[in-house]
Amino acid sequence: MSLETLGPRSLCGGPVRGARLVRLTYFDDAGLFNKKQEPFIVIGGCIVNADCQLDALERAIRSIAECFIPKQDLPGFVFHATELWSGGKYFQRDRWPREKRMEILHALAEIPQRLEIPLSFGFQERAAAEKFARLHGVRLDWSSRDLELSLYADTYARFAESIELSMREAWPDEITILIGEDNPNIRSLTKVAHNHFRDPEWVKNINGELTYFPFERIKEGVHFSPKQESVPLQLADLATFCIKKRLVKDRDARGLYAKLKPMMLFHPKGV
Repeated sequence: MSLETLGPRSLCGGPVRGARLVRLTYFDDAGLFNKKQEPFIVIGGCIVNADCQLDALERAIRSIAECFIPKQDLPGFVFHATELWSGGKYFQRDRWPREKRMEILHALAEIPQRLEIPLSFGFQERAAAEKFARLHGVRLDWSSRDLELSLYADTYARFAESIELSMREAWPDEITILIGEDNPNIRSLTKVAHNHFRDPEWVKNINGELTYFPFERIKEGVHFSPKQESVPLQLADLATFCIKKRLVKDRDARGLYAKLKPMMLFHPKGV
C-alpha cells in the first residue's frame, strides 16, 4: 500500500484529521509614541496558513529582495514600509529614487492577493479616545507614556478580537497563534493584555457579554520575534502601514491600499 493511499500520518502513526489545522497570525504596530504626527494607533497583520502558505510567503518576500537589493546587502535584510515610503536609513533618496521605492512597495503589496493571505487590523483614534474619556469622566492626568500604552492595549484588543472573530466564523475547526515584532517597549504590556483576554474570569469581571472574549481559537500566549528571524512580519509591517495611510486619507497611498483591500477581512469605516 502506498503512502498516498494511507494519507498523511501523525507522529503517533494515526491519520491527520483536517487539512488546515493551524494558522500563524503575524502583527505589527504603527503610530505609537508619536502623538504629534500620528492621529491613529494601528495594529495590523496577516493570517498565514502554516502548512500551505508560509514557505510561499517567505519565498515571495525574499524573491523581491533578491530582485532589488544588491547581493552583498541581502544577509539579514528587512523591508520596512516607512523607509521605503519616505526614504531614509537603507533607502537613502540619493541612491533610491521614489519611483524605485514605490516599485518595491507595490511588489510587496501584490503578495497577499497572489497567495490568498487574509489581512486584518485594529485601530484607535487618539482624538476619539480622549473625547470618550472626557464624556465619561475618565481622568486624563496619566503620564503621556501611560496614556499611550492604554491606547495601545485597547488597539490590541480590537485587533485580537478581529482575529478571534475571523477564526470562529471563517475557520471554526482551526486555531491560530499570534506572533508580533519583538518590541521591548510594549512586549510586557502585550503579554499582560493577551493573557487577560484568554482568562474567562477576567473577561467576566470586565464584561460578561463580550462575544469574542475570552479567546477560543487564539491559542497560547503571544509570541515575539525580530523581523530578521520571521520574514512574514515584513508583510504585517506593510499592511499596518497601508491601513494607517488609509485612515489618514493619504491620497498617494490609494494604489497600495487597493492592492491589499481584496484580502482584508474588514475595511475601515468612514474613510
